[in-house]
Amino acid sequence: VLFLPLSKEELEKEKQKFGFPAKKRVMLYAPTWRDNAFYNKADYRFDSPMDFEAMYRAFGEEYILVVKYHYMVRENKDWRKFAGFVYPVGDEIDIAALYRISELLITDYSSVMFDYSILHRPMFFYAYDLEAYRDNLRGFYFDMEQEVPGPIVTTTKELVQAIIETRKETEQKTNADNKIIRQTEAKISENKGTEQKTDTDNKITRQTKITNGSITVRKTEVEE
Repeated sequence: VLFLPLSKEELEKEKQKFGFPAKKRVMLYAPTWRDNAFYNKADYRFDSPMDFEAMYRAFGEEYILVVKYHYMVRENKDWRKFAGFVYPVGDEIDIAALYRISELLITDYSSVMFDYSILHRPMFFYAYDLEAYRDNLRGFYFDMEQEVPGPIVTTTKELVQAIIETRKETEQKTNADNKIIRQTEAKISENKGTEQKTDTDNKITRQTKITNGSITVRKTEVEE
């Protein structure tokens, strides 16, 4: 399902189905849970220090931020201050559906990075507690600081800057790719025009030869 592209109309319908604004672009924030942030043995807290005000100032006009709680998190955070920008989501929406409608992923140490990488879309690793998580909580199964497919940041300011820079790079690459496509199309069109002109010239030449030949034959017959 992840590989199936959505048309603009389908994308807007999917967003509306989940109660998101159809015209806004989607950032997905899907962090993992923390062993040391909990209400009880079964319910963990959403304990991110992300500056949502700064995220809103930087991206609120164009994007919404969908905050997908880990399935072990039970949170009742008051998001009313960020109404229209932050959309918290629990188990009621499958995260795979959120992958499809999002343009980028913000995560930390969650395995969602492996699923999302299939889409070849930008990922950002907001690892505000990198050393503590690595050394005192769960640690990593691989060299995260060297191998994750995106920039690692530890503050919201760094995150905002990384997203802005990546967007610029993506736009520049898109513009460069489009320029190459337009140049290729122009070349193909020019070659087709040259081929058509050559074919027309050859056809006229053949017709002229045939006509001249007929005149010669008729002239010879009259002389005889």
